[in-house]
Amino acid sequence: MHAIQYSCRYDATQLHSIKYVELQWVRTMKKSTKAALLSALVFPGLGHFYLRKLLLGFLFFAVTAVCLAFFLSAAMDIALQLRAGIESGEIPLNLLHIQATISEEIASNKGHNLDILSGMLLFSWLAATIDAYRLGFLQPTGDD
Repeated sequence: MHAIQYSCRYDATQLHSIKYVELQWVRTMKKSTKAALLSALVFPGLGHFYLRKLLLGFLFFAVTAVCLAFFLSAAMDIALQLRAGIESGEIPLNLLHIQATISEEIASNKGHNLDILSGMLLFSWLAATIDAYRLGFLQPTGDD
C-alpha cells in the first residue's frame, strides 16, 4: 500500500509572512489612494468619510444615492411595462421583439431621463473619486 503524499506550496510560517507583507502593503498605501479606491470601488463619498471630510462625503453619497435611486426607478418602470406587454400578449416572447421594445422605450422620453440620470451618476462617481484623491494628497502624512 502506497501512502499518498500531498505537498503544500507554502508552510504555515510562509503563509503568515505573506499575509504580513500584504497587510503591510495596505498599511503603507497612501491616504489619497485609499480614499480614491473607497470612492471608486465601494461607493462615492466613502473616501471622504475616511479622510474625515464628513460634509463632502455626505454630499457625494447623497447625490449619488439619489441619482442611483431615480435611475433604478426609471429602469424598473421600463421592465414592468415590458413584463405587462409580454403577459398581455402585445409583445411576443421573442428576443428581437423584446430588444426592439426596450430600444423604443429608451428612445422615448424615459430614455432621455435615463441618459441624464446615467450621466449625473457617472459624473458624481468620478467627481467623488477625483476629489477624494485630491483631498488625500493634500492631507499631511502620518498615522491614519
